[in-house]
Amino acid sequence: MKPSIRGADAWIASGLLAVLTLSVFWVLQYYGPESAIRRFHVATLSGDLAELQQVTSEDVGDPAVLSLREKVYLIAKAGGTFELGRMGLDGRSVTAEVRYRIPRLGILVTVWLVQKPPSDNHWKINATRTLANFRALGL
Repeated sequence: MKPSIRGADAWIASGLLAVLTLSVFWVLQYYGPESAIRRFHVATLSGDLAELQQVTSEDVGDPAVLSLREKVYLIAKAGGTFELGRMGLDGRSVTAEVRYRIPRLGILVTVWLVQKPPSDNHWKINATRTLANFRALGL
């Protein structure tokens, strides 16, 4: 006869599985180039400079970071939202298509460059290159 899990044991097993699943998602929320882009947007809107510094290659006072923050802020102020599109991986660099849906203006698509520096294992926004992509669209 096979042993089976019953009653309280089943609840304990279910609870442990739920905790494990939530733990994995909690850890992975800060992993990957997608996360760096999302964190940049959230930190820009909340004014969290410490968080911005963690997700940008340049210093938060760098003109490229300031300009990119301003663009993201203005898009959000206009009621815009963003979603990630196609991504291309090239070693420790990722190009990510970001689509902004802006009421009364439509959809704006640009490319963000996210890199994993050799000295760091965290993905960071290259604000200089990303800003150049915005400017190429005339923004």
